[in-house]
Amino acid sequence: SPSAAAMRSQQPPPLMSQMTASQLPPLLSDVSSSSVLSSLLSKQGILADIVTSHDGKMSRTTEELHLSEKAVESLERQLMDTSEKYTFFKENTGYVADLLTCLDEKVNTLNILEDRVQKMWQELSKYLRERAKQDVDDEAQENRNGMTTAPVDSAHQMRVAEREGRRKRRRQHRQSCGVLAHDDGLSSDDELTESEKVTFSTEKESVVAESGKLFEDVADEFCDLKLIGQQFEMWKLAYQSSYDEAYIPICLAKLFAPFVRWEMLSWNPLEAGQVTGMEDTSWFKSLLLYSAGTGVQSQPDVSDDDTFLIPNLVEKVIITKLRGFVQHVWDPLSATQTARLVAVVGTIVSDYPCGSSGSRATEELLQSIYDRLKMAVDVYPYIPLFPKGVMENQHSRALQFFHRQYWSCFKLLRNCVQWQGIVSSAKLQQLCLDGLINRYLLRAIQHISQPYKCTEKCAKIIALLPAVWFTGKKRYTSLDGLAMLMSSKLPTLLYHATLGAPDVEKRKARSACQTLDQLLKQIGRVKDAAGMLEQFV
Repeated sequence: SPSAAAMRSQQPPPLMSQMTASQLPPLLSDVSSSSVLSSLLSKQGILADIVTSHDGKMSRTTEELHLSEKAVESLERQLMDTSEKYTFFKENTGYVADLLTCLDEKVNTLNILEDRVQKMWQELSKYLRERAKQDVDDEAQENRNGMTTAPVDSAHQMRVAEREGRRKRRRQHRQSCGVLAHDDGLSSDDELTESEKVTFSTEKESVVAESGKLFEDVADEFCDLKLIGQQFEMWKLAYQSSYDEAYIPICLAKLFAPFVRWEMLSWNPLEAGQVTGMEDTSWFKSLLLYSAGTGVQSQPDVSDDDTFLIPNLVEKVIITKLRGFVQHVWDPLSATQTARLVAVVGTIVSDYPCGSSGSRATEELLQSIYDRLKMAVDVYPYIPLFPKGVMENQHSRALQFFHRQYWSCFKLLRNCVQWQGIVSSAKLQQLCLDGLINRYLLRAIQHISQPYKCTEKCAKIIALLPAVWFTGKKRYTSLDGLAMLMSSKLPTLLYHATLGAPDVEKRKARSACQTLDQLLKQIGRVKDAAGMLEQFV
């Protein structure tokens, strides 16, 4: 029945040991122990290969895990460095932004203070020049045609009293300093009355007081040039590539310039007691070792743009300031102002890269100096010429006025010569030889009838002229008049002065001729000297 068949189909098959041979599968009937062993060994090899493959994968996985752990550590370190870098640049960006904001607020006030100081110096210079011109005009009026007349109006009388008082005080000062030999006209008349000093010093102190308050509401790290420099120096030492990519070396001079201007606000290179070298200033000392690091270098690294930070500041601030003084304040007729200005400009030209040719600021400064000298040569000299009788009267006021104006012109020549090696030599020669010696000094000497005094004046003129002007083969035709005076006119006067004179006078005249011979040789007129000696000695 169907149910019985189903029950039989659900019964388990009989065990192999209970099977008869006819019941065994046909394949198993051929199985042997060797075939079973072979099959097992084959499966063992396959499993061994699988284990080996898994071991390799395990090894590679372990190595990759190790590398991944190292990568994680590296990324963590990079994350930390990046975080520090981000923090640094974020803080640095904020610092620079605050610094620029501070400067934007303060620069306008700084400009106003600079204008006040410059105007103060200009007004003082203008006052002294006008007073000097008025003194010359007054003396020219007092000695018109060689006849000395007393001033009639009270204003003129007061000016004369003040003028003579200043001259008396200068004489007393020279005597107290042991200066015995002096020619009136060589000193600088820049003395102020007590009321004038009070007015000037009050204005100066007011500007200085206001400048001191300029950064009083600013933290030190935003107004102390040393601390500001340290901030940028840390940037360079930590991340120089970004420092260079941001063009910081190019921007530093412009960024630091307002602080240098602030410190140099009351600096006047023409005033006594002021520094002539930048090495004595605070800003120079603060930035001298900028970006030098801790290493000791015998020579600066010229490939580092920061090496030129101070020269760039000198060019941007100091030379610009000097040019303003040259154009509006400097009096080329003042011996003291000229000596101080020559010292400052000479230091810049010789010690700083910006002082060499190629610097536009320096070229403009030197051109301003030449223009100022040329203006002085064209305007200032005035030597009155009086009749022979007046010139022979050694006690006349007119003769004293003549000598004073002569030595004033001589002083201008001396001031011009001081610029040799700084201003173009060819331009200086034109000013000195044509503009002063031939136009004024030589004419004045020819108007003097005393040959010994003429010889002394010629000797002092030639002693001023730089020897380098006469070292080459070039013959300066501008000196023809002076050479003819020394080789012909003066020896003739000396010869006539000794006719019938005692031997002492003849020896004195011979000594004067020998002096003229030496002077002619100094200016390259050897042939003129030889002819003069053959004729008169």
